Amino acid sequence: MGVNPSFDLALLEPLDGSQLEGTSPLVLGDSDLVEVGQKAVAIGNPFGLASTVTTGIVSAVGRTLPSVGQVPIPMIQTDAIVNPGNSGGPLLNSSGEVVGINTAIVPGRSGTSFAGVGFAIPSNLLRRSLDELLAGGFTEVFETRPRIGITVRNLLSYPEAVRQSLHLPDEGVMVVEVQAGGPGEVVGLRGASFTVNVDGQEFPAGGDAIIAVDGESVQSASDLQEVLFSHEPGDTVTLAVVRDGEQVEISVTLEIVPREG
Repeated sequence: MGVNPSFDLALLEPLDGSQLEGTSPLVLGDSDLVEVGQKAVAIGNPFGLASTVTTGIVSAVGRTLPSVGQVPIPMIQTDAIVNPGNSGGPLLNSSGEVVGINTAIVPGRSGTSFAGVGFAIPSNLLRRSLDELLAGGFTEVFETRPRIGITVRNLLSYPEAVRQSLHLPDEGVMVVEVQAGGPGEVVGLRGASFTVNVDGQEFPAGGDAIIAVDGESVQSASDLQEVLFSHEPGDTVTLAVVRDGEQVEISVTLEIVPREG
C-alpha cells in the first residue's frame, strides 16, 4: 500500500483478507521505553519456515547501520535469533507489544548465519509514518518531517590543524550550504564561503558551526537529524552556533523543506 524508504518501512495489504478473520492486531508499543537487558521476542519466516519464534534480550538501543534506510535510524539491537526471512516481522517485548520491526543482521563468518547481532526499526518510527503509509504511494522522511534547510559536514572529519587554525570546535557540524527560502536562510544561517585544501581533500569553511540544539550536544550530522526529526513542523528550536570564533544562539522555526532537485 505504501513505502517509506527513509525508514526502510512498507505497509502491505493481504491479497486474501479472509485469512485474517478471527485474528486480532498486535499492540504497537512505545519503543522509547525499551531498555537494554529486557526480554525480546522475534517472529518471522526464516528460510521460509513460517511463524518461527525466537527469544533473547535487547542488547543495545540507538544503533545505526549505513545500509538500512536513507537517514540514520536509531535501531534496537537484539541477540534474539533472526535470519533471512525475518525482515518485516515484529520484535516484541514481554507484554507482547510490538517495539520494533526486524530488518537486518550482522552475518556470521559463513556470510549468512546469525552472529548474535540483529536489528529492528523502532516501533515509534512506524507510528510516526503510519498515516503516510496508509495514504499509499511513495513517501520519504524529507516530505513529512521538518528540517532547517541546510547541508552540513561533520567537524570530526576535519584535520585537527584545520580546526585549530580556523578556531572551530572539535565536534559539531559545519553549515556548507543554506537552501534558498528555507528556515535556515530566514534566520540568517551562514553557509561555507571558502574551502581549505589538505592533501587533495577539500574542507568547506567560513560557515556557521552548529554545536547544540536546545542545549543538547550535536556531535555529527546524524545527531542533528535525529533531534530535528523528533520535532513537528512549526516547532521552534534554539541552535548554539559558533560564528567567527564566538558562540551565539539562533532560534529557528522548523518547516517541511523539499530537497532541492
